[in-house]
Amino acid sequence: MNGTSSRIVIVGAGIVGASIAYHLARQGQRVIVVEQAHPAAGATGSSFGWISEGVPEGATDVFLRREIVADWVRLTQEIPELWVNWSGALSYGQAPATQNPDNRRLSSAEVMALEPALGLPDSQAYFAARDGAVDPQEVTQRLLERVGALGGELLLGRAVSGFLREAGGQITGIVTEEGAIAAERVVLACGTGISALLDGSEFSLPIEASPAILLRYHAAAQAVNTLIAGDDIEVRHAQNGDLLAAEDYPAGGDVKRVEEDARSAIQNRLHGSAPLQLQACSVGLRPRPRDGYPILGPLGVTCLYVAVMHPAVMCAPTLGRLVSDELLHGVNPAIPHGYRPARFIDDGGEGGDIIAIAGRFALDTAQPPLSLYPYAPVYKIGEHVLKRTRPTSGEAQALAAYLTALHRQGVDVVAPTACPQEIAGSMWVVYPFVAGEKYAGRDEQIIAAGRLLGRIHALSSADNNAGLAVYDEYALTEDDISADLDEIASHAASQGLTLDIEALKTRMLQIAGRQTALSARGLPCVETPYDFKADNLIYVAQDRPVLIDPDNALFLPRVFDLALVLLLFHNALDSAPDRVFTVREWRLFLTGTVSLSR
Repeated sequence: MNGTSSRIVIVGAGIVGASIAYHLARQGQRVIVVEQAHPAAGATGSSFGWISEGVPEGATDVFLRREIVADWVRLTQEIPELWVNWSGALSYGQAPATQNPDNRRLSSAEVMALEPALGLPDSQAYFAARDGAVDPQEVTQRLLERVGALGGELLLGRAVSGFLREAGGQITGIVTEEGAIAAERVVLACGTGISALLDGSEFSLPIEASPAILLRYHAAAQAVNTLIAGDDIEVRHAQNGDLLAAEDYPAGGDVKRVEEDARSAIQNRLHGSAPLQLQACSVGLRPRPRDGYPILGPLGVTCLYVAVMHPAVMCAPTLGRLVSDELLHGVNPAIPHGYRPARFIDDGGEGGDIIAIAGRFALDTAQPPLSLYPYAPVYKIGEHVLKRTRPTSGEAQALAAYLTALHRQGVDVVAPTACPQEIAGSMWVVYPFVAGEKYAGRDEQIIAAGRLLGRIHALSSADNNAGLAVYDEYALTEDDISADLDEIASHAASQGLTLDIEALKTRMLQIAGRQTALSARGLPCVETPYDFKADNLIYVAQDRPVLIDPDNALFLPRVFDLALVLLLFHNALDSAPDRVFTVREWRLFLTGTVSLSR
């Protein structure tokens, strides 16, 4: 959409739909939220509302959970009346999900000071100071109020029965009992209702209903200071002082028995608490994709976009930000490949089933793994990494032979453990998994990286004996430049930056005019990984990086390869400095590169 105003229909007025609507409306989009009942009528209204970034590596929502605290803080700055209780969370009964400085062990004295009414648990207690809680219904309402103030519409009591289609079958909106609504994009954020809405369409997504119980008690006085999550109770106070308790849904469905047991456990654990009076008991049907991972992204080439996950309340501001950016500016690389609906609908066959692809390489996995890399399908399975490689069989085989040759000469680069295979139209390969540290910008790491690339250059043939794809990018046209600058201008505007696009275009056209002469210069070329960046390196020692993603290898002018390193080495890695190399750092890199290359 490139930032222009478009009509976007959002189906579902739970917290996910409300967050996406708010983030779009805030950027000037014409938003219509359609809800079959009332705001937060589904799973949102029965959510406990815990905000916690504590999540183990490999968890299904790890890429989102890393950013939720910052996004909730941002949201409260944008909507000051929004209530978030940053009380922290006290847990016991099991070790916390992550061991970080904000999740610390507590002594018995610290537990008593933090929660005087809490009977000391037998197990170790921990405190996550950055955890908080929200009332999901209140958040949803505040977001929708802002949508209305920004010119958006909220249509309640409107059940969506299907999709509006043109004569050729292309989806152009939604159909309700009250009539059709045309739209440039339709976002399906209606949780467990998505599967039913897609029935009869060309798409099918496996979204299951996972029930959970929320209990609301009238509390005569404050019973706890934090959010408490133990092996016997999970409680916190709501904004109005009520005591909330979260419980799992029982296999036998006896909700009344669960409530009685929960009330007894709370009063046994919280000493001196007044008798609890049950105000409400609700069962929320949380939408949970079959493989556990979020489903975020477009459905094929239609105008439909899906946004569903668990835990949705916790991640709502982050979802709103990421999804709105993608709807406005095109593919958002911050949304991991493993979250895309294409994993269910790619081709209906083996290509859409990563388990089956792994089986072709004799790799065993019970559940589809999450991609390690947000920009491409890269899966860790045991001690191996399964990934998509060069697009054709010839290129993939040449790359495998090139990497194997480098590896045999002692170069620290991964080499395939099995021959590449063509599966459902794509080439796949398996590399060994390399454990180590990320690049952090230290001098010895820079020198070592330069030494590694220098050795690769030094071992290159002069005439591409490896048979790699050949760099051929001397055909940049004015249309190419205009398209690139349009995208650059759109992204700059989204960040509040102003660029002199015409001056940039003039300069780029001047450079493009020299392409023919540059091509004729006969610049020395090398066989090289081409995408030699910090995020493609793992350091097994401070002075020993291993190149773990060499799949873009090409035969190209050596000076071009070095120029890309200079400009992009720090790109897309959170542990790297947020800038290009300084002059001193570039000299350190060249210390290794120049000394080893020919």
